[in-house]
Amino acid sequence: MKMKIASGVLAVTAIFGANAANAFDGTINFTGLLTATTCAVTAATKNQSVTLPTLSTASMTVASPTSGLTQFKIDITGCTGPSNLFRAYFESANNIDSTNGMVKNTGSATNVALRLMNTDNSFIDASKPELTQATAGGPIAGGVGSVSYRVGYHSVAGNATAGTVAGVANYSIRYN
Repeated sequence: MKMKIASGVLAVTAIFGANAANAFDGTINFTGLLTATTCAVTAATKNQSVTLPTLSTASMTVASPTSGLTQFKIDITGCTGPSNLFRAYFESANNIDSTNGMVKNTGSATNVALRLMNTDNSFIDASKPELTQATAGGPIAGGVGSVSYRVGYHSVAGNATAGTVAGVANYSIRYN
């Protein structure tokens, strides 16, 4: 008898427990797109070293606009597929400051970071997710494409000290 009651209680609990587990307050629908576009970043622009001009710390005594802007580009080739636009997505990793979206300086100078920008001088916040990062795109035509960006020194708080400035930005190519 005790066995039947225990079995009955377990059965009722399982039924009501299952219904409670299926309760929900809302629905989220996910969508995406896979593209057949494939391209390769050219060897000349895949892994680059960009040298910024030498500047005086006197230009960075207060929180400053970006100085020493230097342009660099990313070229792609061998593109196949339907996409006609590409852009770089700068990966936010340990080398990006999550508070200001700039590339962290790993050199000996202090109070300075590296600011990524589009060629129209709009700021690329590398701490943002891919869809809100606002990187400019470049066209793909005849299986090739090119897009340019800029980088410069930026002193968020001012009083930059003399020394080396170095940083790394990792990127992935995204297609539209």
